[in-house]
Amino acid sequence: MIIGGVAAFVLLGVVGYVAASSGDDEDTTSASEPAPAASTRAPASPEPTTSPSSRPEPAPSTTPAEPTRPDDLQAGPHLMYSLLSSPWRLDPAATNALNAVVAQTTVTEPNYRDGHDWLALAAVGPASPELYDRNDLAASAQEIATWFADNNFVGAEITSETRSRTPFEVDGRKAYLLEQHLSYHIEGLRSTGETVYVAVVDLGNGQGGMFIGSVPDTHPQLVKDVQDAIESLHVIE
Repeated sequence: MIIGGVAAFVLLGVVGYVAASSGDDEDTTSASEPAPAASTRAPASPEPTTSPSSRPEPAPSTTPAEPTRPDDLQAGPHLMYSLLSSPWRLDPAATNALNAVVAQTTVTEPNYRDGHDWLALAAVGPASPELYDRNDLAASAQEIATWFADNNFVGAEITSETRSRTPFEVDGRKAYLLEQHLSYHIEGLRSTGETVYVAVVDLGNGQGGMFIGSVPDTHPQLVKDVQDAIESLHVIE
């Protein structure tokens, strides 16, 4: 795992972790969908050179209870979703790296190269002030999506296409959902793209909450899981 660059979540960001986690988990799930034209960019992040310190925890057969929020989030409201059941797993390494409230992953291509796994992701947490503007949630979602594409695909050239932009509400609070499809070609990887969802929610007092979901094209069955997570978004006071 490599940590660096501008963080989408507060304090830290995952760079390369979502795309390449080291371990021996079995192939389980992930997905994708196409979209209209957009930009092509070459991420500056190098390939991960180290492995996460911990592997994702096996998910129970039923949906787990919501975790206790971190101490540093006790002071104000934060965003949460109803946690996904198996094959999704609580991933402490991703949670800590993102400084998220919670992150879940599932392996979609185990050991695709040099002991690294390709993952699908669902994560929620506080939005970084550098990327969040309560007066322009659409721009905030785009900034976060750009960060995600630029920092989580092991240096591959990424082409992004926007599929939909949707204002909505979460518990009466203004929110915005951006759906994109990312295309790439990475040595050793069967997937050549994935569907990415970014939801941004105005939590008040200039604070924002955000959700990121990413599903490789090889596992379209996982898209519904991420969509369900988005539909379940709620604010915990």
